[in-house]
This record gives sequence, structure tokens and C-alpha cells, in this order.
Amino acid sequence: EQLIFLVVFLFFSLSFCSFAVSFVPDIISGDFDSARPETVHHYRLKGTEIVHTPDQNFTDFHKAVITLLDHCAKKSHTISSIFVIGAFGGRSDQTMANYHSLYCLGDRVENRIFLIDEQNVCWLLGVGVHEIAATTGCEGEWCSLVPFGKPCRSVTTTGLKWNLCNSKLEVGGLISTSNTWASPSCTVTVETSDPVLWMMGVCWPDS
Repeated sequence: EQLIFLVVFLFFSLSFCSFAVSFVPDIISGDFDSARPETVHHYRLKGTEIVHTPDQNFTDFHKAVITLLDHCAKKSHTISSIFVIGAFGGRSDQTMANYHSLYCLGDRVENRIFLIDEQNVCWLLGVGVHEIAATTGCEGEWCSLVPFGKPCRSVTTTGLKWNLCNSKLEVGGLISTSNTWASPSCTVTVETSDPVLWMMGVCWPDS
């Protein structure tokens, strides 16, 4: 069974909104240091499994993915993708920590963890060749390839306005930011010798 999981960040310090009242997750995990007890109790009564993960060596996001993977393994489910809504949260340190988690956890789900908010999507491209179809109409104007933590020895692309050819990407050297598409609807290919972050702007349709 192939399952697509949606990881939603609920900010417990805020008052209930209509979405928070109507949406009932299967699992809520975290250290709950900023969670209102009445909020946690509300979801427990709704049947949500509450998993306390107090380990401060990992972020709540990192622990949530581990909790999800363990939960699915027990039920013999296969995860095809994980979509993380509200993944950037407005804090640069938390964003950096989420990028770090992509590198730490990517192999467990074949790098199918997508960080998403209102204007951005980011995921990790593993070693090899990747095709990204920029044909949905939801693509923003920009896209970037950014190494995180260690250099990417060789990156070659097609389908971008400014393509790379066996280029070395590293912090302190060349990084490919504020790139864009070669045409309004195209397929981008990325061949990389090392893991590298793919980031792009998005324009979600009005609902």
C-alpha cells in the first residue's frame, strides 16, 4: 500500500481557528513545551494519538518524521512522500534545522520529504539524475540549487535560464540562487554528484 502523508504544523500557542477545530490528525508529537494542555486534551478526546518526544537533541519536526516512520512500520504501511506544511515558520534557525533534517532523514524515504509554505517548496535531491516538471502553472519565478553542510562536487542542469555544467557548488564559493526557468513550461534536469537542496517559488491557486 502506497500512502502519501501530510504533516501539518499546528501552532498551539494560538487560539483555535476553524481549521484547527475541524482537522483531526492521527498523531501529534513533540515536547509540548509551548502547547496548551486544553489543546492537547481536545485532540486526545478526538482520538488523536499523543506522542511525547522530549529529546532536545532533535527538533520537533525531526522527531515527528521519526514518529511517523515508526508508526507506519508497525502497521506495514509504505510511505511514498511526506509533505510538511508550514515548514519554514518565519524563523531562520528553525529553517536551517529543517534543511539539516532533510539530509539526516532523506535516505529513509528516498528524499521524498517536501518542505512547503505559502511561497516556497524545498526538497533534497540525492546523488544521480532528477527531472523536475515545471508544467503545473503553480511555479513561481525563481528556483535555486544550494549545497548544505558540505560541497557538491559537480552539478549539471538543463532547462534553466542559467544552466550549470559540471559546476562545483559550496558555501563560500558558487551557489545557484535566483535562477529561473528557460521557458514558461519546461522540464528541468539536475545531475548531481552529492545531495543538494532544490528550492523554488510557488503560486498556489486561490481556493
